[in-house]
Amino acid sequence: MIKNQKGITLTILAITVVIILILAAATINMSVGQGGMLFKSKETQELYENHVGVEDNEVNGLLTAVDEELKAEWQDETKANKPKLTNAMVPVKWDGNNWVVTDKKDSEWFDYSKKQWANVMLKDGMQVEGIADVSLVSLNEMKDKKVTKVGSMFVWIPRYAYQITTNYHTNSSTGGNINIEFLSGTTNMNVSGERFDWDNKNGQNSWNVHPAFEYNGAVTGIWVAKFEASHTGCTTDIATGQTSTDVTSLKMQVKPGITSWRNISIQKAYTVCANYNTSLNSHLIKNSEWGAIAYLAKSNYGKNSEIWINNSSSYITGSCGSSANSGSSVGVTTNYASSQGINASSTGNVYGVYDLNGGAWEQVASYVGNNNSNLTTNGSSLISGASYTKEVYGVGSDDSANNNYITAINKYGDAIYETSSGTWNTSGDNNKQAWYGETSYFSAGNKPFFYRGGEHNSSAGSGLFAFNSNTGAGSPNESFRPVLIVK
Repeated sequence: MIKNQKGITLTILAITVVIILILAAATINMSVGQGGMLFKSKETQELYENHVGVEDNEVNGLLTAVDEELKAEWQDETKANKPKLTNAMVPVKWDGNNWVVTDKKDSEWFDYSKKQWANVMLKDGMQVEGIADVSLVSLNEMKDKKVTKVGSMFVWIPRYAYQITTNYHTNSSTGGNINIEFLSGTTNMNVSGERFDWDNKNGQNSWNVHPAFEYNGAVTGIWVAKFEASHTGCTTDIATGQTSTDVTSLKMQVKPGITSWRNISIQKAYTVCANYNTSLNSHLIKNSEWGAIAYLAKSNYGKNSEIWINNSSSYITGSCGSSANSGSSVGVTTNYASSQGINASSTGNVYGVYDLNGGAWEQVASYVGNNNSNLTTNGSSLISGASYTKEVYGVGSDDSANNNYITAINKYGDAIYETSSGTWNTSGDNNKQAWYGETSYFSAGNKPFFYRGGEHNSSAGSGLFAFNSNTGAGSPNESFRPVLIVK
C-alpha cells in the first residue's frame, strides 16, 4: 500500500510540474510573443524562441517520465502470478547470446505461454557492462545493459493447480499428461475467475492446488535455483566441490559451468540454505517443490518431454549429454545455452531449470519419520526445523521401502506416488518404476531421507521423476538446491 501511495504521489507531483511549466510558457508567450509588450527587438524575439524551446524539452522529458511511471507491469496472456521481487533481485532476459538486465515492465522478461519462465540474478559476483559495482546502482541504471558475469540465478514458478489425466501411478515410458491452471494471487481462484473448488485428493483426473505454494501461509509463487548449488571456491575442478570437512562457513551460490557442492550432510545443506538469505526465506528444496518444477515442466508450459541428462563426470552445473540417456561424459557439453545444452532445461530453452536429470543426486528436505538414529545423527537441524521447511512421510507396517511407499498415496504434488508404479524390490531391475522408467526407491530403515534426479552415470535410471533413499551423511555424488520465497 505504501509503495502504491508513493507511486501515486510521484505521478501527481510530476503532472503538477508539467502544468506549471505549461502555464509558465503561456505567460512568457503573452509577454514576449508577437504583439506582446516586451516584443521590442530582434534580441527579445530570439530570447523568447530559445526559452520556449527549453521549456518544450523539459515538458517532453517530464511527460516521458510520467508515462513511464504510469506504465503497468508486464503480464503475459496466461495471467499467471507475476514474479515477486526485492531490491536484491535483478530481472534478466536472454538476447540470443547474453543475459541482459531488464525490469518488471518489459514484455520480453517472461511469457509462460511461450515456455519462457522468469529469471532473476542476485548481485553476488554479478557484473554488468559499464557498471563498476552493481550493488551501488539502481536497476534503472543497469537496464538494457549486458551481463558480463552472472550472479546466482533463480527461476519463478507461479502458483497453480494441476491435473494428471493419463498414466497416473504408472511407470509409463513417455510419462503422462498434466494440465495446469494458474491461480490468482494467494487465492485458490483460477485466473479466469471461473473456479476455486478443487478436489485436492489423490487419483487420476483429480484437480489439486499444488502444495508447494504453502510456506508458512499461502504464497504467489516460489523462486527455485536454476542450477545445483555450488560455493564460491568451486571451479571446473571436481575436487573443489567435494567438501570433506562438511563446513557451513562456505558461501553458497547458484551458477552454471562449475562443479557442484557435494559431500555435505543433509543437516549442513539444510543449514547452509536457511542461512543463505533469511530475508528471502531461503531454504533447502522439499519434495513438493521439486514436484512443482516437474509438473510445470511436463505441461504445455514446459518442455513437455523427457529432459536430457547432465552426464558430466565432473558434476559441472548446466551440462548436457548428447541424448536423454547418454552414458557418463558421452557427448557432453558444458554450455547450457547451446542448441544441445537447452535440452537439459525444464523448458527446452535457456529460460528453464537445469540439473534436474543427472549431475548429482539432490538432497531434499523430506524424510520418513521412522525414528531411525540417522535422522538425528545426520539431519538434526532438519528434524528440529519448522514444519513448513520440511515434509515428513509415514511409516508402513514394517518400515520397508515397499510398505512405506504405500503410505505415500496420501501425498500429492511431490512426483512420487502419482508418477510411479512402485518402489524397489529384490527381483532385479524393478527399481525403475517411475515415469520414463526412472529410479523409484522409497526411503526406509537407516536411509530415511530422500534425494532426487539421479546422477551423471545413472543413464536411463536418472531423471526428473527419479527418487531414492539415503542416510543423510552426504557423499561425493550428492548435492542440493535452494529455494527462495518473497512474502
